[in-house]
This record gives sequence, C-alpha cells and structure tokens, in this order.
Amino acid sequence: MDIIHNQADHNALFALYDRQRKDLAVEFVQKHTIENKKLMESTDPNIQEKRQQMFMETAAEPKKARAFMMERAMFNCLSNSLTVKQSK
Repeated sequence: MDIIHNQADHNALFALYDRQRKDLAVEFVQKHTIENKKLMESTDPNIQEKRQQMFMETAAEPKKARAFMMERAMFNCLSNSLTVKQSK
C-alpha cells in the first residue's frame, strides 16, 4: 500500500518482502522436510510410536494443539518475518 499511496520505492520494499518471507519460508520448509525424511527412513518402530504419542498428547491439550497448528501453518514464521528490518 505504501507503494501506491506514498509512491514508496518499490524495489526497496520488494527486497524487504523477499528477505522477510523467502528466507524464513525456505528455512521452515527445509527444517520440516529433514524431520519428515528422517521419520520416513527410520526402521525403528518406537520412533513412529513416539511420534503418534506426541500427536495424541498435543491434540489433548488445547494450548499445545494451538501452538502446534500455529507452527505448522507457518503463522509463527510470518510473525518472525515482521522482525526483519529494511536495510538502509
């Protein structure tokens, strides 16, 4: 909106947007991809059982369930992106 209403420098604002969203999104996706790959490659039946138990415990507690969903839906990532400042 700043670009439209105040004729702000679109290149600088797009660069900020890129820094805010892209790097954090890539980091988020890589983290969860690595976790999922380890789980898929695991031959230890206890690991799947522990993961299922964690899901059950998380679902049973509203605060834990909300925190889990905020993380997995990337809302935490979005909040973190707002802390990235525009470079001078």
